[in-house]
Amino acid sequence: PSGSPSVAPAGSGANATPAPPRVFRERLRDPLTAPYHWTAKNETADGHGKCLFDESLVVTSPNNDSYRCQGPRDSFMDARVEVDVTVLAPDSCAAIRFRFTLAGGGYAARVCPAGVNVVTHAVPGMRDVESLRRFRYDGDRVLEVGDTVRVGIEFFADDLRVRVDGREIGAMPLSTLLPDTAAVPLTGRVLLGIFPFSDEGTAPFSVGFADAAIDVPA
Repeated sequence: PSGSPSVAPAGSGANATPAPPRVFRERLRDPLTAPYHWTAKNETADGHGKCLFDESLVVTSPNNDSYRCQGPRDSFMDARVEVDVTVLAPDSCAAIRFRFTLAGGGYAARVCPAGVNVVTHAVPGMRDVESLRRFRYDGDRVLEVGDTVRVGIEFFADDLRVRVDGREIGAMPLSTLLPDTAAVPLTGRVLLGIFPFSDEGTAPFSVGFADAAIDVPA
């Protein structure tokens, strides 16, 4: 379930003005080929998903529920996150959660077949998933099973920038479309996982992650 996000043309950077590149320094790297910063877990016996290593971090959900993998416990207020995302099953959306806390929820970039959808997730006082903005891929590309893209999200103060394969496809202020009463955390963890594409999709859903990088302002 989600709201109706506004849709920005690929590369439009709607509601945001161009900004010079920020300087970042390396915080962590993880090839995601074996447990390191991210670890495996399997909760399928309880009807939930699993995060297992098979040349990459493969996340699978047996139903329409989202699922989070166990990752670094560090909290980040401002950061740049990059990771390779591969679609492994139809109607599957990868999720890069950021500024996320278990108590207060946070933001997520849903990497879906037709674009990247920025949402809030599990924020008290809001719908479980509240869509804020969707950015299409260049040329209205649609990802097929087996396709891999390198996704980058850069969040700094109220500014969010989304890149795919090194090219910025959109930017927005994070406060866009939030009600005045929303209390989204200003800092939190970066978590990888999965979101279903829609309630009409056919489970199981599956995505893969590889070569994760988190940088922080220098």
